[in-house]
Amino acid sequence: MAGQYFMFGNYTKGAWLVLASGLVDMVDGAVARGSGQKTRFGAVLDSTFDRLSEGFIYAGLAFNHYLATLALATSFGVSYIASKESRVAKGFAERGDRLVLLALGAFFGRVDLALAVIIGLATLTIIVRLKSAHKLLGEK
Repeated sequence: MAGQYFMFGNYTKGAWLVLASGLVDMVDGAVARGSGQKTRFGAVLDSTFDRLSEGFIYAGLAFNHYLATLALATSFGVSYIASKESRVAKGFAERGDRLVLLALGAFFGRVDLALAVIIGLATLTIIVRLKSAHKLLGEK
């Protein structure tokens, strides 16, 4: 729904939904761990819905902000590297960081600036994670 609000230019409602989805995402994992119901499939399902929801957000933004497609690509790059090698360095643009930056940009009418910052930080994170993966895997 956040992507739909962004698509139609309602950035404040979109930003609130982005923050609410991030909060729900944090709570559901904590509840599963706390109640002893954590499963490997649950982790796969959670990661899948994280990627989909972030994609829908950027897709909605792409109707009015061309930088959203670059933000989507670099954001997925950050997540992809960690999915292939979980021990990589964290970097500067985890999903939560990106969503908070995006929400702040939407609240303050600076979506393009927020997207540019996300692209920059995500690109740096990709570089850090690739270097980390290379070192961890011990390949020349």
